[in-house]
Amino acid sequence: MGSPKALLPLAGVPMIARVIETISSLPEIQPIVVVTGHAADDVSLALADFNLHLVHNPDYAQGEMLS
Repeated sequence: MGSPKALLPLAGVPMIARVIETISSLPEIQPIVVVTGHAADDVSLALADFNLHLVHNPDYAQGEMLS
């Protein structure tokens, strides 16, 4: 696809930002924690306007989503 799926545009906005935008209004889903791996800087930038916790997984390449 050429770029991380989470950063693909959906109506001009990165998909991950659309997801966070949707769930951030739900008090039941607080705090929001996003675990980054590949392209962590780009994901962090895409989510800069949201009140959430970013956690980087330095071992993301070893176990993909399950590391």
